[in-house]
Amino acid sequence: MELLCAEQPFLNYLIVTSGRPYSSLFALNFVSGLGLPEGRWAGGEIGEVVDGSVRTPDGRPLLLVHWAGMSRQMNANELPHANLWSYYRNLELGSTAAAPNSDV
Repeated sequence: MELLCAEQPFLNYLIVTSGRPYSSLFALNFVSGLGLPEGRWAGGEIGEVVDGSVRTPDGRPLLLVHWAGMSRQMNANELPHANLWSYYRNLELGSTAAAPNSDV
């Protein structure tokens, strides 16, 4: 299944208007203090990238980094945190063939 940017607002609408309880990892972490993994937008500060892993400034575990909102016309070198994108984009199953410290 592939979700294009047109589907995400619709899915958000369905969830919000469903009448069912919903939340986010951010809200659950804020209320509970459990230290659950979070997601961060690649356009913001995510922390230090080392060998395909992110070390966040506050030491919290990171579940995902998303590049939503970044232009598909951007060159891979222009992406924020291009080394992290490249690491997973070029990763082969069972191999660390990607060069994690390269720009792309």
